[in-house]
Amino acid sequence: MWLSLAVVPVNAGQVSSQSLRWFDGERYHQVWLSADEAIEFVPQGDGRALAATLRGAGIRAEAKAQAPGARIWQLQRDYSVAERRQLNQAGVSSVFYHSPQGGGRMALTGELILKLKQAMPESELEAWLSSRQARYQRVLNAERHLHLIKVAPGLSALEWAAQYETDHAVDYISPSWWRERVRR
Repeated sequence: MWLSLAVVPVNAGQVSSQSLRWFDGERYHQVWLSADEAIEFVPQGDGRALAATLRGAGIRAEAKAQAPGARIWQLQRDYSVAERRQLNQAGVSSVFYHSPQGGGRMALTGELILKLKQAMPESELEAWLSSRQARYQRVLNAERHLHLIKVAPGLSALEWAAQYETDHAVDYISPSWWRERVRR
């Protein structure tokens, strides 16, 4: 599923050699991390507080551009996957691309589409998710057992989906991507 939220008039960053796979319910896809960008959703203030939080986690970043609902951050260097998890804890997603050559930015807000193998009472589903550090958002299609859930943004969302996609109750888990609209 794609979310298209904003037109961001800034040149794309450098693509990292780090790539990851994700599942959409039918097939696996590969994405590449941006070597030098991250996205903050629903930015607060001018970004100084988040910059201080990131500095405290050992990540140097500077606000690069802002659009409705998102702020792009320029990272000082290509941080490792382990270091990028610190971004997720601060509510920031790494930027991803479809190919090693780049293209339009993509990011993970932390929303995942969860398809269960069979119906589960909402209270049971909420407890199941809570025990796995996730929150229930809403039902997308009750007949198809599709639900929208919330976890930490960025790499954490992909890792959560990969960890639980083989659970006996789960048919599949797919990330709900934010995608930059590119003017042609």
